[in-house]
Amino acid sequence: MKHLTAILIAFACVMGAFASPIAIQDVKGEALGGIGMTSSDEDFSFYYNPASLVFRREGSPFSASFAYSDGLDRNAFSNGLPNAILSDPAGYANVRFSGRNAAVGISVSSRLFLDSYSDDGTYATYDVVNTADLQLAVAYGWEHIALGFSVNGGNSSQREGIRIRDSNTIGDYALQTLFERYSQVLGSEFLSLSAGCMGRLGDFTFGLTFGDMTWIAQGNEIKFSLAAMLATMNLGVRYSGSRYDSRTAGLVMVVPSFTLELHNAFLSALDKADYDAVLPAADVRERKSEICAGLELMLQLSSDFSVSFLSGFTSGGLDNRFFSGASHSIGLSARSKSMKGSFALVVPFSVYTGASSAVRISVGADFFL
Repeated sequence: MKHLTAILIAFACVMGAFASPIAIQDVKGEALGGIGMTSSDEDFSFYYNPASLVFRREGSPFSASFAYSDGLDRNAFSNGLPNAILSDPAGYANVRFSGRNAAVGISVSSRLFLDSYSDDGTYATYDVVNTADLQLAVAYGWEHIALGFSVNGGNSSQREGIRIRDSNTIGDYALQTLFERYSQVLGSEFLSLSAGCMGRLGDFTFGLTFGDMTWIAQGNEIKFSLAAMLATMNLGVRYSGSRYDSRTAGLVMVVPSFTLELHNAFLSALDKADYDAVLPAADVRERKSEICAGLELMLQLSSDFSVSFLSGFTSGGLDNRFFSGASHSIGLSARSKSMKGSFALVVPFSVYTGASSAVRISVGADFFL
């Protein structure tokens, strides 16, 4: 295992030389308000906190995920704009190989950015950005505590000025984003090293992570940064009720869980100049100081099948936009032994006050072997 870990670390460091981190499209986590770093139950957990590998209660050595999300803006429909269903579309695919002490994940995402509408309203022009991402996580732990590290890397490519016709929205979208050639985005190189700690005490789990410990100085020299560590520090606590126990064949029908997390704790304390210096990937992955809370009620219908009702809250920051910029999320997830399906709806709080804001819908499918 030591030799395998050393080989994977070396490979990830080579890949990390041209890296640019992306946000993980975890549909269930999105429905729960963006939480994840205090959980060890899901196959995506090591992306949020590498230490979670040690405490995984379920999971497969190999899994794959596919997701699609888009914003729904009622103004686009009421004004008769072309491609109204493509408000802010993003597609995502991921494969993961994971064990108790090491995991590797490979991701590809594609996102469209609206450029302009044609004068006759028959098509719209977009820019497309694709990002490929490799993440390696290693972890070691004891009965109640675990430590982990992860290396994240990838590259970004783009296509500019693609046309999608209103008469063939879905077909043009698939053709233009999947089957055409992209050019690399210059200056998107990035290396990200993260660390995490997880503790478990009864039904409670505690998490502490540092989302970024390094930055690339001039001349591509990699340096450790205390400012980056503090800016991307996340901490939280999670309660999860008892679940199916194969040793006693006990079946709990309703399993509640609640999570509270603080993300990027000291980011708002950084000056903008410091922010740009220590977090050069800010234009690729949006970061903000925020409080996230998630509630899940899981109906365990059998030992291999469950349905979960999800709800979450994400603050708009830690300043006066705490509620005005906040969002509420709801969702549904169903899981069997070999697959999982998830749905999430994210609604800005401003919608509840009558403002015209776009809501976001995400759907995802996961497969396990």
